[in-house]
Amino acid sequence: MIARKDVNRRIAVAAAAFAAGALLLTGCSAGQITQTSSQQAAVNGTSATDKTVDLRNVRILAPAGEYNNDTGGEALLAFVLVNSSPSETLTLTGINSDVAGSVDIGDVKPISPLSTLKSDVAGSATVEGQTLITVKLKDLKKKLAQGPTYDITFLFSNGMAMKVPAPIDSEGHDRYTPPAAPAPAAEGEGH
Repeated sequence: MIARKDVNRRIAVAAAAFAAGALLLTGCSAGQITQTSSQQAAVNGTSATDKTVDLRNVRILAPAGEYNNDTGGEALLAFVLVNSSPSETLTLTGINSDVAGSVDIGDVKPISPLSTLKSDVAGSATVEGQTLITVKLKDLKKKLAQGPTYDITFLFSNGMAMKVPAPIDSEGHDRYTPPAAPAPAAEGEGH
């Protein structure tokens, strides 16, 4: 029979070995810079889903050109709205925000089932079946800055309202770009 003293000693030795191993493993990455520490999200804005409506990449664009995001000024709102209903046509009837005196959405056409509505952002790509509009936050009540989010409420023809927190787009900031794949060797080049 093993004495009680020996059992306690073995438990103490095992616990000490476990603690030392944990310390060594923790110390292995100390001071290392991870690849993900400098990555930004692939999409700048926020998203929301309610029943058959998906809002994607909702954001206020960084100031550029005539849009200054200052008090009394105008800002552009960017987003993609997806009508994911297989049968119901939907219309965006309005957009409200506490930071804007008014929101100009122009003449919005009905969004067919399984179609998208995209705010028209210069240089943005579109796909077949996608409707484009320009949305302006007018008469801004305060200067909009990067960091906080600003509530934007989307109103629909079916009575639904969706409130989404929209950040200022980080356009122009460095973004993570995965390394390019090596080019294939030309014919005749051997290694």
